[in-house]
Amino acid sequence: MRKIILAVCVILSGIAVNAQTLLLPTDKEATIKAESSNTVSAILNLKLLDRPPGKAVKLSFKDFNDGDATLGKDYQYPISSDLNDQTITDATGQTFSIHVSILPVKTDAKQKYFNLYISYERDKFPVTEKLKVTIDYTVTKLKPDIDTSKWAVSAIVGSNLDFFNTPVFKNFAGEIKVYVPSFATMKVGKGNWHFGLITGLFNYQYFEADSSNGNVQFENYLLDPTVHVPIVDTTKYIRHIYALNSNISYNNWGAYLDPMVRIAHNDWFDLFFDLHFEAIWRTRITKNTILDIRRDTFTLSKPDTAHHIALQAFQAIRPLYREEDYVDFYEGIGLPFNLNVKNAFSVYLNPAFGITNFNKLKLDSQRVGGVTIYNYVTSTSFVPFALMKFQLTTKVAPVDIVVGGEIRYIAKKQFDKNIAYKAFYLAAVISLDKLKK
Repeated sequence: MRKIILAVCVILSGIAVNAQTLLLPTDKEATIKAESSNTVSAILNLKLLDRPPGKAVKLSFKDFNDGDATLGKDYQYPISSDLNDQTITDATGQTFSIHVSILPVKTDAKQKYFNLYISYERDKFPVTEKLKVTIDYTVTKLKPDIDTSKWAVSAIVGSNLDFFNTPVFKNFAGEIKVYVPSFATMKVGKGNWHFGLITGLFNYQYFEADSSNGNVQFENYLLDPTVHVPIVDTTKYIRHIYALNSNISYNNWGAYLDPMVRIAHNDWFDLFFDLHFEAIWRTRITKNTILDIRRDTFTLSKPDTAHHIALQAFQAIRPLYREEDYVDFYEGIGLPFNLNVKNAFSVYLNPAFGITNFNKLKLDSQRVGGVTIYNYVTSTSFVPFALMKFQLTTKVAPVDIVVGGEIRYIAKKQFDKNIAYKAFYLAAVISLDKLKK
């Protein structure tokens, strides 16, 4: 009498674990242990014993999908020809194989099973054997394919580079950043969409070079700032001629949140599509150095009014020190990119573009008593923006070193100059994953 004896070995793909031996009890059952969140590959090696020499035995295989494990969802046969008829002869020997793949699925079940029916002829009578294969989820519950090893919380502490004036590092620059490339998945077609986010708080500075540095300037301002309506032949004003040097910087406190979906991935890089939301509390600081050339006092005359003389109520058009505070909001889309080169250094780029309610300073004028009086005012408008954030981080030292910054372009002019802010910093990175090590 011929017997069917089953022995199974497991070859795992994905997460490396030790090969498992699947035993077939006397009641014709086999068990495959699902020990990874990736696909587990198993080979069912079956032996047909007591076949008479020279006798060919034809075997047929069927899976009617009649177990509680679902074919195509919980498991599959990666080599479809395995289920074709096989003929055992002297040349093929006694062993034949069926390949099975246990698929990664999220389940609360401890076990599922499927049945494989094997039909052949025994003593001229058709015989069908049912092999019950149990998928054991109790060793390690299967989870979505989410790689938490790349989750990162880091603090960046360093200094800003002022390259418009004498190149020098100055003032504090810092950021707290949370990088989660995948925290949830959604089945789409034959693959999964991975959802993640990048969020953080930061403080760094922009610096500007004033193209008027060293130029001779002049302004007219009232001798008596309480005068509201200048009177010809009565009101006195001062004409101030001077050489000007300006140092302009922006101190920025900001927060951003970028929910994203991963569109490309391998072991050394990730590419995402994201929605970019950002708020910046911005202080514009102007420090003027004024070299007096001449000051003269005049009485307002008819020729002055005929030539639309411009008067200031105070000597404030070029103050020695001035601060303006703004809050800007940015909404757009981006393509964050993270490249990891042999765990020695990483490159992070986050290009984005969209709309901002940008606040800018402009010079306003009004006519009073035939005289033009100027004042600084804040103007708000919704305009397009383009942004590139970047970080180059070394990972070979106990404390990582990062060179980073951003280039932010606003589609608006301020004082007839395009608005383009640049920030660069050199800093140390303190990462929670390194602290754990």
